Amino acid sequence: MKKLVSIFVMVMVTSFSLIIFNSCVKQDFDKPPIGIIPIGEVVNIAQLRQIFADSSAYTFTSDYSLYATVVMGEATGNIYKSAYVQDTSGAINIYMKNSGGLTFGDNIRVYLKNCDVSKYGELLQIANVDNDSNIIITGTGNFLEPRMVTISELNDAMESGNFDEYESQLIQFDSVQFSLGDIGKTYADADDYGERFIEDCDFNSVMVRTSDYASFAEELLPEGKGPLVAIAGRYNNTIQLLIRSTLEVKLDGPRCGAGGGGVTSIDEDFSEQQNYEDINIDGWLNVAIEGSRRWQGKTFNDEVYAQATSYNSEEANECWMITVGIDLDAMTNPMAKFETAMAYWEHDGLTVLFSTDFNGANISGASWIELDCTIAGQHDPDHEWIQSGDIDLSGFSGQGYLAFKYVGSDLNGNTTSYRVDDVKVWDTEK
Repeated sequence: MKKLVSIFVMVMVTSFSLIIFNSCVKQDFDKPPIGIIPIGEVVNIAQLRQIFADSSAYTFTSDYSLYATVVMGEATGNIYKSAYVQDTSGAINIYMKNSGGLTFGDNIRVYLKNCDVSKYGELLQIANVDNDSNIIITGTGNFLEPRMVTISELNDAMESGNFDEYESQLIQFDSVQFSLGDIGKTYADADDYGERFIEDCDFNSVMVRTSDYASFAEELLPEGKGPLVAIAGRYNNTIQLLIRSTLEVKLDGPRCGAGGGGVTSIDEDFSEQQNYEDINIDGWLNVAIEGSRRWQGKTFNDEVYAQATSYNSEEANECWMITVGIDLDAMTNPMAKFETAMAYWEHDGLTVLFSTDFNGANISGASWIELDCTIAGQHDPDHEWIQSGDIDLSGFSGQGYLAFKYVGSDLNGNTTSYRVDDVKVWDTEK
């Protein structure tokens, strides 16, 4: 009996000691359950847009909630203290007080009390969002399918003032490529945002903007064509696509106009090109490296030709017109010729080049040799066609590309207009 009493006393003393010890230690209390954050009236994104339309910037002072799915978070570092969310009525940006916490595929409830509906750079957003008290994650793994769009649809919507239809949504292009002027660059510049452009095969283009903090900022842009998934962002009246991951940039197919093997003859008089429209010939490339101007079709005295100029461009220009690949190994004695003219001479702006290591995409990464030929110049009459002379290409092998490079600057008065016509490549032995 004494033994049992002793054991009982020891247990009581030990228990009392533990109580005293624990009372001296600071406890980490559990967070309050989600249920104590009110739901209030539920609104959708379309209603938030209408609230802003009715009252401009608006602060919620009572209990409202938005249910939505995150389509872009901060996982790759391309956006900061921000997320894009969608519901069945539309999409919107969320700007948070702190970084982190949301991943695409999360289902969330946004408790809107004390949050603002406002615009930054014309992008509608829910601002002043506290990560802990305004956001409740209700589920994960809900990966929404992107909306299929075209570049022209986005551009038309922005131009007509109807970009709300696409703003902040997860979208996908079926077949696009980065512009040749951007090939060889990384997604972002060192210590600065990267502003690159994707295009379709009709030269419609739109900007892709990437933060230098993105995990893929230093990766080289892909050189091919294919599908691309992004968020349709904006800054004022400029569309700014945001990439979630390079796994969704599958540009590994042949570029626009890229054929299989090279040709063994070219006879191009540009007669099928339209006046003041960019040159568009199957297999040829027409790219603006600097500025926005490309080679265009032009008609003068009922003659159609290709023209490049910086006149009234209000910018510096560098544009290249490159022929389809030429299969030099299938030719015994390859030759080339063309004719050029100029108008309103101010500078020598045309160079004719040839490359056998151009990959059809990376102009700056190829070796270009200036050809020995005659080009219209300062002392030739305006509009008079000058023959290049026959150009012997037999010293080259493999697949070759003939390029017409125009450089000018309206800012510096270098505005000579150059014209090219009757481009021919042939084998003298056939």
